[in-house]
Amino acid sequence: EVISHNFGLKLLSLFFAILLWCYVVNQTNPIRIRTYNDVSVTVMGMDVLESQKRIPLEVLRTKLPKVSVTLNVPHREISTVTAANIEVSLDLSGITQAGKYQIPLKVKSGNSEVTVNSYTPSSVEVIIEDIAYADVPVTITTVGRLPDGLYKGVPFSDPQTLQISGPESYIECI
Repeated sequence: EVISHNFGLKLLSLFFAILLWCYVVNQTNPIRIRTYNDVSVTVMGMDVLESQKRIPLEVLRTKLPKVSVTLNVPHREISTVTAANIEVSLDLSGITQAGKYQIPLKVKSGNSEVTVNSYTPSSVEVIIEDIAYADVPVTITTVGRLPDGLYKGVPFSDPQTLQISGPESYIECI
């Protein structure tokens, strides 16, 4: 009975409330907070490091963390913003010598209307080493016996040494 009393007036009030809400949202374009997890990091400046004969100790493509990014998105832009619009980069071009570095991540949105609110982690620890080279002799070891009737020649290798390269601490262990 309470709901059915003045039902038409209540329905009309609901309609005008929704209409007013739509008008206000479209006129003020309020900011919405959106968080995107597992955003990939792009490594920049590897060519600069390699030209200086330096290399990260770890393979950065597999060791980089996924980043959680929170954006301030205007209401009208909500449908256009995705994780693919977010650029997270790690710039190694400023490194000039071997050592351990805490490098800040840089985050940009592909949409000029959208601003970055926060992101974690904010930096990545990278260990940079000089590239070392070593000549490693190639040795051939045979294992087992051939069945009767088969002939085994004298094994040889060409080349007799291989040059390897990599982070200095890895090469020293060889």
